[in-house]
Amino acid sequence: MRAVLDRCGTVDEAVTLLETLPHLWTKNFLLTDKTGEIAVVEAAQQKVVTTRVESGFGAIANHFEAPEMRAYCDETEIPANSVHRRETACRWFEAARESGETLDRVRLKRLLSATGDGVRSELREDFTTVWSWLGTLGERRIDLSDRLPEEGSYREHTF
Repeated sequence: MRAVLDRCGTVDEAVTLLETLPHLWTKNFLLTDKTGEIAVVEAAQQKVVTTRVESGFGAIANHFEAPEMRAYCDETEIPANSVHRRETACRWFEAARESGETLDRVRLKRLLSATGDGVRSELREDFTTVWSWLGTLGERRIDLSDRLPEEGSYREHTF
């Protein structure tokens, strides 16, 4: 990730870099830039697949979405709630878009901080969401929780 931040100014540049670098483990990357371009890069040692996001909303979790990438991930290693968490985030976005509502930072932090109707994971005491962040395209800031995401744990960072 450091190489992407240091070398790339656009999603296209980041995709090109991630598609050419060797990857040591399975990993998902959610990329965006100030133009509103969004892409998901799913990477494994054997293959890298990029999906362009047209909806204006991107979300990743601890599993691959691209069918051709599933062969490179040990299904037993995927957290039991990974698919549910990503689908919950996408449902929130779709419901807001259909109703014309805006998912403001307060509502998004609630989504990121809640279990059940949110996306925070607490499968076991030793396996839980340990950080979470959100940002708005075109803004040079993110809100970051560098611990279990809950009310009051997010701090604003500008760049």
